[in-house]
Amino acid sequence: MRAIIFASVALLASPVPFAARAGEQKPSCITGLCHTRTGKGQYRHEALEDKDCTDCHVVKEGSSSDCEGGFGFEPIDQPAICYECHDQFEYPHMHSAVREVGCTGCHLPHSADNELLLRSTRPEELCGECHDVTPADAKSKHRPVYEKNCLSCHLPHGSENENLLQKPMPRLCSDCHRLEEWKNPQKTPYAHYPFAAGWCTGCHNVHYAQRPKLLRGGQPELCTSCHGPLSKGPHRSVLSVDLKKENVHEAMDEQGCLTCHKPHASANPGLLVRPNGGALCFECHDEFDQPFKHSAVALGRCSRCHDPHSSSNKGLVVATGSQLCFRCHQNDLAGRHSQHKPAAGGDCTTCHDPHGSDSYFSLKGGTGSKLCLRCHGPEGESSLKISLDGNVHEIIDRLGCTACHDPHGSDYSRLLVAPVNRLCSGCHRDEAGGDHIAFGFQGKTHPVEGVNVPGGNGEQISCISCHDPHSSKNPKLWRWGKKKLELCSHCHPSLGQETKQLPEASEVKK
Repeated sequence: MRAIIFASVALLASPVPFAARAGEQKPSCITGLCHTRTGKGQYRHEALEDKDCTDCHVVKEGSSSDCEGGFGFEPIDQPAICYECHDQFEYPHMHSAVREVGCTGCHLPHSADNELLLRSTRPEELCGECHDVTPADAKSKHRPVYEKNCLSCHLPHGSENENLLQKPMPRLCSDCHRLEEWKNPQKTPYAHYPFAAGWCTGCHNVHYAQRPKLLRGGQPELCTSCHGPLSKGPHRSVLSVDLKKENVHEAMDEQGCLTCHKPHASANPGLLVRPNGGALCFECHDEFDQPFKHSAVALGRCSRCHDPHSSSNKGLVVATGSQLCFRCHQNDLAGRHSQHKPAAGGDCTTCHDPHGSDSYFSLKGGTGSKLCLRCHGPEGESSLKISLDGNVHEIIDRLGCTACHDPHGSDYSRLLVAPVNRLCSGCHRDEAGGDHIAFGFQGKTHPVEGVNVPGGNGEQISCISCHDPHSSKNPKLWRWGKKKLELCSHCHPSLGQETKQLPEASEVKK
């Protein structure tokens, strides 16, 4: 018995363990005692069928060509050795595993329990060995990743497209994501640049993300990565939105850009979700239903005055004071002799409501003299106060103050639209000839121009020297007296005394 055991050990230790007896077939590498597990998988490489390992393995020079002493092999040149049987992959974009590692990075060379001799059919094992497929804490996962089907988007060996995609974007994306903007592009002619360029990955991660919908960032940070003032992205937008300004639209803080904009394409300019800027704004802001509206409001052009994103000015206005108004309205103040104080100070909203009012020209506080009397009335803050007691100049009741005054500025004193006498004679044509002027005892008419007011400050005499242009408790809007002599005696106190002659007014200078 002991002799048999020693004989068996000697046989195993023999330098020729695989030598076949005369008339028997010589064993191969995988049928001998060395590589017995090779080729035992469910799927075998066809090269194994002829049992000639040297079809793929190159014996080192000087090594035995039979089993005695074992083989020494040269390193396998992949993928060149594979291309001797398999079609060579020639694509502009090759899988790095094919180019750098070789076919055995994904395939077992002899046999496997998976089709195509794959090392594994589980992407997290096969693809995940090199690629970070999906972390456990991802908030959103692309469905193919969730279903572990990498080949629904990628080709395994090479592709005509970057990233081994089966089709170029957005054709690949549109196979599953059947967006209305893709199906009917004529309905949404205004497209976001990344969407129009097929650059879906500009905003979305393709595998997973820490935010919903695979978005690369939150709102509004994702948008400002291209639309921000300091954007360094490859597709920096010409529309710069600076959310570090003092005043930011509340919609930006609360809901982000998608409150007002479509992310892919829209039927409206600016990718707006509504066809009219005003209609969009009025979804949050109270609508102005006054009978007289600022034209910008009536046309829905809120952004003519307001920056929809942010501003350094209150109310998100794009400029302050009259500089805002002069963006559309002509600046009629330059070089004017007299200027209305609010207009000169750039405070147009003292008189005008910027959105609309119950009065024409969007005036505040009513039409006619009502608005003016808010400042110029007895209780007003202006130093020039006017009382409309007694007899009121008819033109004020009919047309208001602007019949005689320019509300912004004028080339004449007191904001008058024309010199005083020319202005008065425009309505009082019969009196313009001087027939109503009292004749003096010397047979002369009273002068209405060309001389200074007696005792005055150098102002020339005119119609309003005797008549109050606004109102008076005296007849014919006389400034003084109920009777003619009472009016005249204001400047000529000796009139009517013993001389019965019109005295010379020593202060009058011709």
